[in-house]
Amino acid sequence: MQRKSKYSKEQKQQIIEDCLNRKEKEGFSIAAYARQNNISRQTLYTWIENFKKNEISKPQNLVKLTLRQNDNINPTNNEIINIKINTTFCSIDVPSSLDEDSLIKILTALKGVS
Repeated sequence: MQRKSKYSKEQKQQIIEDCLNRKEKEGFSIAAYARQNNISRQTLYTWIENFKKNEISKPQNLVKLTLRQNDNINPTNNEIINIKINTTFCSIDVPSSLDEDSLIKILTALKGVS
C-alpha cells in the first residue's frame, strides 16, 4: 500500500522548480537543498527524476513563455513591433498589434503542441 504524501502535486512542482533554479543559478546542490528544506535527499531525487520523465513524455504541459521588455524600443503610433515568444520547443514572432483573442488562440495552440 502506497503512503499518501504530505506534499500536494503543486507543492512538489514548486519545490522541484525552486531546487533546479537554485542549482542552475547558484550552484546549489540537490542534497543541500533537501537538507535545508527538511526533505529526504532520496525523495527529492525521486521527485526530480519523475519530473524529468514527465517533461519528456508530456511536452504540452511544460510550455514556458518568456516575455522581456526591451528598453531600447520606443514605437511610434504607426510602428508595429514583433513580440518574440520562446518556448521549450519553438520560437515565434507575434506582431504587437495582434488582438487579444488571436493571441489567446496562438498560446492555446502552443500549449497543445506535443
